[in-house]
Amino acid sequence: MIDESTDISVKQNLVSYIRVLEMDQFGTVTPQTYFLGIYELYKANAENIFTKVISMLSEKGIEVKNLCSVSSDGAAMMVGSKSGVVTRLKQFVPGVLATHCIAHRLALSCATGADSIPYLVKYQNIMNSIFRFFKYSPKNMATLTAVQNIINTEEKRFKEIFHTRWLSFEGAVDALLSNYSSLVSVFMEETSGKALSLYKPITSFKFLYVSHYLADCLKPLAILSKTFQRKDFNFSEVHPLLASTIECLEEMKQNKSGEMLLKFLNEVLAEPQLDSDGLYTFQFGGHTIRDCSSKV
Repeated sequence: MIDESTDISVKQNLVSYIRVLEMDQFGTVTPQTYFLGIYELYKANAENIFTKVISMLSEKGIEVKNLCSVSSDGAAMMVGSKSGVVTRLKQFVPGVLATHCIAHRLALSCATGADSIPYLVKYQNIMNSIFRFFKYSPKNMATLTAVQNIINTEEKRFKEIFHTRWLSFEGAVDALLSNYSSLVSVFMEETSGKALSLYKPITSFKFLYVSHYLADCLKPLAILSKTFQRKDFNFSEVHPLLASTIECLEEMKQNKSGEMLLKFLNEVLAEPQLDSDGLYTFQFGGHTIRDCSSKV
């Protein structure tokens, strides 16, 4: 299992694990996974990665001919049919199999699905703007902490959403809902244009509905991702786990049965009230939400 990554010093590295079958004294064969090493790459292209893989196996005393499969992130330089790493390895071991990391495929499918929905693209931008609002401003972070101390709520750090970190979406939504009341209070106190531009989109029925719905949907997906990453994960478990997760998501979609969504819908009015300014109003998280759009 190989993957290219860039570290904090902006150097490219090749991270490698190996999975082997080991036989004990009783003749029982069990699969075992070991960390093979991390190696700096001069340039992360197929040729350099291939050369490093061959060198690495040689250093560990592993014959290339014993290689059965290569698992990667599915990038072209890894599995490209003309000059990818796997294609080059097949010159030595024609029968070697190429597999695309299943946890990575799950993350890609979720990210692609989210990016196909315009509002979810906007939603991710809002969430990342909130992250940056506090990440790069000690003053804003201090204000948030002070508000949380006053109302005695648990502090959870805001997280950035990006596709290469598989569970970032779930963590970001969880932090938003945990900090929501404090967050609204901070934006109401601030007079900066940035705070006001963030206050409006998060104080809408649609934003809150989507946030609670995502909190429910992302939980089984996170469990599935963590299961796929288990050291002792068995291929025979893939289909049953996928089927049960899809069934769970379909149930939430059809019956709106998610725990977080039900909690939200039970807290707000079934029908928002139209105030004198023509805004739909409802109470949530200790705040009066005045939304310029209906809840549809």
